[in-house]
Amino acid sequence: MSGLARWCVRHRNIVIGAWIALLVVLGGVLGAKGSAFTDATRLPSSDSSTAQTLLGAAGSNATSAETGTIVWHTVTGSAVADPARSRISAALQRVAAVDGVRQVVTPFTSAGAGQVSGDRHTAYATVVFTDDGHADQAKKLAENAAAEWLSVQTGGTAFTNKIPSEIGEVVGVLAALAVLLLSVLLRRSAPSAATG
Repeated sequence: MSGLARWCVRHRNIVIGAWIALLVVLGGVLGAKGSAFTDATRLPSSDSSTAQTLLGAAGSNATSAETGTIVWHTVTGSAVADPARSRISAALQRVAAVDGVRQVVTPFTSAGAGQVSGDRHTAYATVVFTDDGHADQAKKLAENAAAEWLSVQTGGTAFTNKIPSEIGEVVGVLAALAVLLLSVLLRRSAPSAATG
């Protein structure tokens, strides 16, 4: 590594030019190809692929659905009793009316009766989407139910941004370039400081 570092210092103009060229090329590729990812399962021998095949053969649309989780916690009192129940139930009804939401499984029904913590202070609901195009709207509706005594959080694949920020990638590359330039400048000034 020390040999590579010495070469970079001796040929700093080439190295800096190469970094700039790489940044331009990466920006061009990102612009041409886009930044969206696929979540398709194409591992024929994996357990998850087998499970999805069986679900599809049985007529389930679970393979195309995405889910999100709405979790709420009360500092005092039960998360499934009033006043938390009335506040959360109203929010979950608004979430259920959002376009693309197929079902909301809550702990207030027999299907979701197990979605409550042992101390009864935390509970969650599962939101099943057929289309998560309006997932951000559902997320905001859920989080608006929060109060000083009631915290509400969301999670799960439907509520998670799956497209990485292009700005974050550019900042990362620029930070690496800045570190390289700083190390070159420090290396360059070290001999003169020692001789002075």
